[in-house]
Amino acid sequence: MAKKSMVALLILLMFGLLVAGCAKDTGGDNGEADPIRVALVVNGTLGDLGFFDSANSGVVKAGKDFGLEVKTIEASYDTNKWEPAFEDAANGPYDVIIAGTFDMKEIMENVAPQFPDKQFILFDVEADFTKPDLDNIYGIVYKYNEVGYLAGALASEITVSDMPKANDKKVVGFVGGMDVPVIQNFLVGYEKGVKDSGLDIELLTAFAGDFNDPVKGKQLTEQMIDNGADVVWAVAGASGLGVFEAALEKNVYAIAVNENQVEALLPNDEGYAETIAGAALANVGHSLYVALESYVNGTMESGQNVFYGLTEGVVELEDSEYYKSIVPESIRKKLEEIIKDVSEGKVDVPSVSS
Repeated sequence: MAKKSMVALLILLMFGLLVAGCAKDTGGDNGEADPIRVALVVNGTLGDLGFFDSANSGVVKAGKDFGLEVKTIEASYDTNKWEPAFEDAANGPYDVIIAGTFDMKEIMENVAPQFPDKQFILFDVEADFTKPDLDNIYGIVYKYNEVGYLAGALASEITVSDMPKANDKKVVGFVGGMDVPVIQNFLVGYEKGVKDSGLDIELLTAFAGDFNDPVKGKQLTEQMIDNGADVVWAVAGASGLGVFEAALEKNVYAIAVNENQVEALLPNDEGYAETIAGAALANVGHSLYVALESYVNGTMESGQNVFYGLTEGVVELEDSEYYKSIVPESIRKKLEEIIKDVSEGKVDVPSVSS
């Protein structure tokens, strides 16, 4: 009898250890799996009211909606810190590591093969999948040429209109952050949008040489305004804040490239509500939200570049209250038709490969 009791006790103990082991494998005290950990590595800082802030907002929203544990790592604008920051993230406890811009492309392509069990998301530039062992990279590319076309169409309509700040010279401007393929893709679309207006409009272009120099952005915009520009599109990150300031002070119109810029400036209302005539934007945050949703659902098809534009709902001309308050209905209706034609592929918008 004692022998049978001992056997029964051993069986119970083994069962208990098995259950305990299974519970431990789930990673949670209540038998729940550990949350997916996501790191967004920003090769700059938050607060640009544009590209980086949009990316961060999309990742944060995905974290809240999908129960992810997210962390944004600001690597600063010191180029020497970008690679170490990214490598630290890859070596950290994260399941998904995200980074964007052409500056981070090669860094990710070099690091990702060392961590085949982790998912990497590269946005704003194409990953080079001719290189080996990059199946764990998911590339997100935006059709910036399409959003540029919309901005060019908007600028053209404004400069030839009888709107309060439009003048008689018919000149529009473009201020980019750096003269690189990504920003050139905005510009070629902008140029095409201006050209397709069929109107005699002069286009002025300039590059700040930096995405974090509002002073330079302001100087370039002032020069354009002095040469007759009455509407300027800012595609320059934090440097674009100087564009808005110059437009406000010189009493002309500006176009934003991200809704965060407008939302942050309007509450201060020093006149920005009458200055920023719209936002032609690529919603970076939304694209990262969609990507993380696919990862959580197990539907992400890694090892490829995906392209987001008007059709995918990532590129758009923001239809906001301030836009409606500045731009007359007649112009808005024209732009609605243009948007429809672009989304249906009726307009051949040139592009620049990243």
